[in-house]
Amino acid sequence: MICAWQHILKKLFILILVCNQFSFASVTRDDNQCSIATEHLKTLQAKRGKGINSDELIAATQNLRNFSNRNNCKRNEAACMELIGSLYFDKGLLSEAIKHHLIAKQEFSRLSTPKDVARIDNKLGIAYNFIGNQTMALKHLLQAEEALISLKLNNSIEIADVYSNISSVYEEENQNSNVEKYLFKALKIYKKHGDQLSIADVYNNYGKFYFNKQNDIEKAKEYFIKSYQIKSKLNTSLSTAVTAFNLGTIYSSENTNFDKAIFYFQITKKISSELGNDYYVGMSLQALGDIYRKRKNYPQSEKLLLEAIKLQKRSGSLPELSNCYLSLSKLYEEVGNFKDALYFSTASFTLKDSITNETKTREFIALEKQFESFKGDKKIQLLERDKEISELRIRRQQNYMIFSIILFIILIYSSYSYFRTANKRNRLVLEKRIALAAISALNAQINSHFIANTLVSVKLFLNRKDTEKSIGIIDNFSLLMRNTLIYSREERISLEEDIQNLRTYLAIEQVNHSNKFNYEIKLSNDISPETIQIPPMLVQPFIENAIKHGIHSKIDGKISISYSIDVCSKLLIRITDNGNGIELNKDLPSKIGEGTKIILERLAIFNADRIDTAVLSFSNASNGGTIVTILIPK
Repeated sequence: MICAWQHILKKLFILILVCNQFSFASVTRDDNQCSIATEHLKTLQAKRGKGINSDELIAATQNLRNFSNRNNCKRNEAACMELIGSLYFDKGLLSEAIKHHLIAKQEFSRLSTPKDVARIDNKLGIAYNFIGNQTMALKHLLQAEEALISLKLNNSIEIADVYSNISSVYEEENQNSNVEKYLFKALKIYKKHGDQLSIADVYNNYGKFYFNKQNDIEKAKEYFIKSYQIKSKLNTSLSTAVTAFNLGTIYSSENTNFDKAIFYFQITKKISSELGNDYYVGMSLQALGDIYRKRKNYPQSEKLLLEAIKLQKRSGSLPELSNCYLSLSKLYEEVGNFKDALYFSTASFTLKDSITNETKTREFIALEKQFESFKGDKKIQLLERDKEISELRIRRQQNYMIFSIILFIILIYSSYSYFRTANKRNRLVLEKRIALAAISALNAQINSHFIANTLVSVKLFLNRKDTEKSIGIIDNFSLLMRNTLIYSREERISLEEDIQNLRTYLAIEQVNHSNKFNYEIKLSNDISPETIQIPPMLVQPFIENAIKHGIHSKIDGKISISYSIDVCSKLLIRITDNGNGIELNKDLPSKIGEGTKIILERLAIFNADRIDTAVLSFSNASNGGTIVTILIPK
């Protein structure tokens, strides 16, 4: 009997040694893979700005990020996302740069590496400043300053970079005393470290300050020339293009040195084109277009300005896009094309007004789009991470097998069952949050065609000098925009609020479609709309489909929306039109828009944890139209 127990203990001891060796080998293998990923990342970082195609570098960095994810190299994974954001910034795609840098910041924050987080905040500050969102720019830059000071890096190159960027934001905010204060602090640190390129950048910022805020052209020119000379010797790319653009602006403002201005703008265009930077290519084309307009070469000016508009739309810079519209308006005014001059002038001022409101919501929308764009990737990563967590816990539990082989088996089984259930529940919660975020992002945006049609209607009434109708449309449009932004953050609103918002939307659509359709909203006597709560904007996508696919070709279209309580005490919503109807098996997939698809997903989530579920159905009306029926538990 004793020999038998000795034999069992001997086997158990050997099993423990084998398991520990396996765990050690796995950890060693992971460390080796992370070292390989780190070296590869350094190679990709070194290729940035060396004339290599940015799209190829982005693809290679994304592949390395996937490799790092599979091998649990968390810091490399975050650094890859940072590099992708920087490459998009180099291309002038500022919205994409912000999106990827926000993800990188989130991942570095989870790793508790404050210096990395501060570096990302600095980059976010630069990008937000470029798109005209000075509030968010200053927020991230001040966070970076605070983090670096807490790390005792008060005299480092990193904090000097932050000071230089803060001065640029304050310049946009017309806080001149703060501009000089932060430029002085940055220049002092750069000179202490002998960083010539950074010194040249500060000279460039001083030039902008004296030109834009002090109206001292000669002093500005002096600083720009000093900056350009240093950068040219160092053979820097985008930084040189920026200073060349500023020199071109100086000479263009004098109205006597157009040839020198064109020379420097062409340098900016050449360098930016080689780097694939849409933002600065667009700025140089706009500047050249303005010069050719002043020289009365209107065809060449129009060509350059239209190309600049296309590039700035792609870059996402609303301030520069607004400037391009204004330049094109001036051109059309000079050639006597007052209709197009008025159109682009209105577009410019409308865009400038929208920038103020957009600064309050841009970060929220960027985060929503982040979840929407990476929804599929995150599901895959979540599954892989769940598997890694389970394997890690199993490896750790193997160290306790010495107590008892039976206890070890029970512990593994219990842990596996527990974590499998917990991970499944967490995954469902996360998927639900992602879907809700996607819905909020969709609700926070008004369909671009709807906006365009509304603006055309306003313009039409303005041309007819019908001020009252123009103001009416604008008031309804402003109310709809405000309510949409408010309701998109709510899970439920009252039926009364939803119906009122729907009336506002339909009133605008009637004007946009020249009153070719009528509508009616009917409530049964047993409904108190102020007490019933429903998900917001549930009906509007189906109204949009009815107008777009059903009654758009009719001159006597009619839409009916009715609300009642059915026999099961559910809220019954029925949307009926007298359009062309649909073949349910053939037409339905093609005539369900993105808004309707989101509603279907939303109802699926609504039903996931309920016994009493919501129901959506489509059918044909007796008059040939379409009926959409929605049943919602109260």
